[in-house]
Amino acid sequence: MKHINSTVWELVIGILFTGGILELLLLAFLPDKVSLSLGLWIGILTAVIMVFHMNYSITKILDMGEGAARKGAVKGYAVRTIGLIIVLLTVVVTKKANLLSCIAGIFTLKVAVYLQPFTHRIIRRVKE
Repeated sequence: MKHINSTVWELVIGILFTGGILELLLLAFLPDKVSLSLGLWIGILTAVIMVFHMNYSITKILDMGEGAARKGAVKGYAVRTIGLIIVLLTVVVTKKANLLSCIAGIFTLKVAVYLQPFTHRIIRRVKE
C-alpha cells in the first residue's frame, strides 16, 4: 500500500463515481436490473484491479534497465489482457451477469482517466 501513487486512488474514485452514475441509469431505465448491476460491478471491480496492477507493473519496471523494462511492460500488459479475457469469458459462460454492462464497467477506467485531472483538483481542495 505504501507504493501506491495518489493518482491510483484518484482513478479508483473516478471509476467508482462513473460506475455509480451508470448504476443509477441502469436502475432507472432498463429492465433485468440484477443481471445488469452484477455485470456492471464485475466490470468495475475488474477496472479497479487493472489500475492496481498497472501501478504494480510500472513501479517494478522503473527499477529495471531499458531492455528488461520493455519486456516487463509487455508482460504486465499480457497479464491484464489475459485477466480481462478470463473475466469476460466467465461472464459469458455463467450467464448470471450481463456482458454489455460488464464491458461498460470495465470502460469506467477509460472515463476515470479523463476525469483524473478534475478528481485531482477536487481532492486537493478538500485536503486544503
